[in-house]
Amino acid sequence: MIAATSRTIIGNDHHQLGAHFSTRSGTAHESPQTINPVVDRIGSGDAFAAAALYGVTHDWDAARIARFALQACVMKHAIHGDFSNLNAREVEAALSAE
Repeated sequence: MIAATSRTIIGNDHHQLGAHFSTRSGTAHESPQTINPVVDRIGSGDAFAAAALYGVTHDWDAARIARFALQACVMKHAIHGDFSNLNAREVEAALSAE
């Protein structure tokens, strides 16, 4: 499996972030989301990786993992510090609100 983000920096506090998740059976891409303002990007990669691993351990398909991991990563950008205190329900709720 390979999980990755793709970031475009438009300005110091204005980014676009997409996601990719690949397995032997397929690849999923999530279109970039705009993050404005970026409060703190430190720890956002950890949030992405943790969310992707959460999806893997729950046997989700690649598309759901990419979507969930990207959302967790995007949400971390609004939290000061190098950790995320978000839980899976909060990330799912944000996805449902889209």
